[in-house]
Amino acid sequence: MPPRRSHKKSRNGCDQCKKRRVKCDEADPCLNCTRRSLSCSYQPRVVTPQPEPKKKHAEQLIACTPAPGTSLAEISARTDAALRVFQRNLTDTAYFVREWNGQDPELMHHYCISTCTTLSDEEDVRHVWRTEIPKIAYSYEFLMHGILSLSALHLSYVKPEKHSHYLTSSTFHMALGLQTFRTILRKPTTENCFALFAFSSVIMVWICAVPTDSKDAQPLSSVIEMFNLCRGITTLLEFFPLINKSCLGPLMARDWSEKRGTPLRLFNGLDGQISRLRYRLTVEVLAEEERSVLEHAITELEKTCQRIEHARTLSASGILLYNNTRVPPEAMDRHAYCADCINYASRVDDMIRRTNNVRGNKQFFKYASDVSCRGHLLISKRCLRYRRAFLDDPDKFMFDIEVPSQACIAIKAC
Repeated sequence: MPPRRSHKKSRNGCDQCKKRRVKCDEADPCLNCTRRSLSCSYQPRVVTPQPEPKKKHAEQLIACTPAPGTSLAEISARTDAALRVFQRNLTDTAYFVREWNGQDPELMHHYCISTCTTLSDEEDVRHVWRTEIPKIAYSYEFLMHGILSLSALHLSYVKPEKHSHYLTSSTFHMALGLQTFRTILRKPTTENCFALFAFSSVIMVWICAVPTDSKDAQPLSSVIEMFNLCRGITTLLEFFPLINKSCLGPLMARDWSEKRGTPLRLFNGLDGQISRLRYRLTVEVLAEEERSVLEHAITELEKTCQRIEHARTLSASGILLYNNTRVPPEAMDRHAYCADCINYASRVDDMIRRTNNVRGNKQFFKYASDVSCRGHLLISKRCLRYRRAFLDDPDKFMFDIEVPSQACIAIKAC
């Protein structure tokens, strides 16, 4: 007889599950209450406040610092809210029994022999995904769920005849991993920061690669959700020097410094578009604070293009969208910076297709790949669909999602 499966006891379940004396998944709302259409409520939980993070870090990590005037507490709150919504959406899909099953060895095997090799063009980074991250996952179940989720998502493309089956499995593992990740992210330590950093990277790859039902998609809102999730990595800001010196170092130690004064050959005409965006800021009637926020967002977009221009490999150039942690949340709330990114993503896609860097399922994750773990944001092809939807019918697009005028200006500038 096989040994009994161990489990962790918890007293943090919802009031309804406690009353019924059943195990609660501790989501908000939990799966049991969702199934029964019950109101899910919890006793107030006390969260210990975290000390202020250190302010001095290695020079090469400056690019990962938050925008001026944005506190880590604000970012943490926004991140937790985004993760909560993200997890709730996943829970609605991950409807089957929440336990490990016989398919997991298959997923782990596929990750080790295939999926991990698609996550980077560079051998040192591949080694981290293939060897170091699984080692960390042995001690952190939520990271193991993240690995299995990526593997299942990859299999859903490799084996289209079982697409629905593997996609459901991927969502299931991501939902399970998020439960613990959200809790631990509130209290990062020198021991768990590596697992948290790795899982943050997994989330970014997953959310960019997972297919989206275009009928239910909320175009710019979905991209902004991705921005907020990506911002969660700044919760680990004080641990970046430690992570950089660890086995995960190759994921961070890359020079993305912008070299100004050189033409942007990859994106001919982009300089003119950025100039037009700045001009629009001078003629629009805006509050000074709002104008400053949008100007900062455009400046960061310009820096992004400089970094892309001098990336070492073309495939890396094709997938990198510089991290949004230096862009104030207010800019994302206004959608303008997001619209710029969609415009930029379309140009990246054109460049990749011209150079034949994406070739079907074998290159599945090359389009949403290694730089996610450096605190950079990835943009997938679904962003291009959002942009095309706007260009096909801008009035309907604006009406459906209430796009501010700045977003329209940014998209039309392309």
